[in-house]
Amino acid sequence: MTLCLDKIQPNKLVGCDEAAKILNVKVQTLAKWRCNKSVYLPYVKIGSRRVCYYLSDLMNFCQRIESNSENHSSI
Repeated sequence: MTLCLDKIQPNKLVGCDEAAKILNVKVQTLAKWRCNKSVYLPYVKIGSRRVCYYLSDLMNFCQRIESNSENHSSI
């Protein structure tokens, strides 16, 4: 999924469903990453159950992944 960076509000919070769509992963994958702490992706807990992500953190995550894949493809 391609994001139009001109229209993104970096401080906007999105829920797990939308975050999963943006990252092209399953909601369960996000839950595993949070539980195992295997992937660094900051999140915010609202109340005792609701988990949200800042769009800026999702964009930074995508850039890190893209940067890592470019570095590995040139080897």
